[in-house]
Amino acid sequence: MRISWDLQDGTVISLPSSLAQQWPGGSQEAALRVQGRLELGSGCLAGLWLQASREAERSGPAITTPLPVGALFHGDLGYFTLGEMRQRGKQGQYWLTQAKATLTLIDQRGQSWDLLSFLRAHTGEVVDVGLCVGKRERLPVRLIAVRVSAEEAKRRRERATERITHPPKGCQAPLPGKRKPKEQRQGKRKGKKISAARLRLADWTIMLTNVPQALLSVPEALVLLRVRWQIELLWKLWKQHGKLDTWRSYKPERILTEICAKLLGLVITHWQLLLGCWQAPNRSLVKAKQVVAWMTPCLALALAGVVAVETVVGRTVQMMGKGCTINSRKRQPNTYQLLADPQLNSS
Repeated sequence: MRISWDLQDGTVISLPSSLAQQWPGGSQEAALRVQGRLELGSGCLAGLWLQASREAERSGPAITTPLPVGALFHGDLGYFTLGEMRQRGKQGQYWLTQAKATLTLIDQRGQSWDLLSFLRAHTGEVVDVGLCVGKRERLPVRLIAVRVSAEEAKRRRERATERITHPPKGCQAPLPGKRKPKEQRQGKRKGKKISAARLRLADWTIMLTNVPQALLSVPEALVLLRVRWQIELLWKLWKQHGKLDTWRSYKPERILTEICAKLLGLVITHWQLLLGCWQAPNRSLVKAKQVVAWMTPCLALALAGVVAVETVVGRTVQMMGKGCTINSRKRQPNTYQLLADPQLNSS
């Protein structure tokens, strides 16, 4: 039986303040959250689920839509609570997530630890133990921690410090229909302090899961942790190349119409990717998206009845099969290389 491997993530689209009543935002006055779930093996896309960004990320159909028994659910920390993890385990599902720095651990002797102290008590490079987490929940989990190189730990601390302490540079007001510059959004974090424990935990890659050791080795777990980036790459593709968070109108109803139309077009694009190149491990979604863009006028003619839809889709699939791939890398292996050989993951 094939195991379902589900990656979930979402994105927030800032909207004009005139839409605040319909789509109230959190940090923004008005914003729309769009969530999706990607089954990595087949490429099947579940959703898309729309909600006001003020609502909790782990609320609504994005969370309540069921997964099959035996599925592996992988999302960022925003999707996980100890209660949610316990519920997924009861439903026969597996899950994998990074560990929070504030986690409380209870070892097999019943002794409580903070995460940093627990790891300091282990002198080895790899920790792979069963224990419980949460003062009240006491959820049985498998804790996996792998010590990284000194160079990698230093880079992690520098990135964390830079995101918090560096002031925004050259920030300008966004153009109509565009999000604020990234450095301006990150600038809101200035003034917050990073705890010393969190900085010291940069020495480790730390995961929690309920997948038993017999089904998932430590090298495989490290690869799975990195693979979550694939759903983030999909959203990046949709925003940069699909222009999901930009529009050409000032009228609220037209802005919403354009966003919904683009989402529909991106779903159709994804459907063509599944037909054309998803089965290739070394696929390039960016190149495949370019092929779909080139063939869009032909598809419009097909939908108008000028040419056969089958002909246009067949030609699109044929073009994807010839050049929509990425090259292998020795120093920094691509995801498809790591999935084929987890030992390539040196970090």
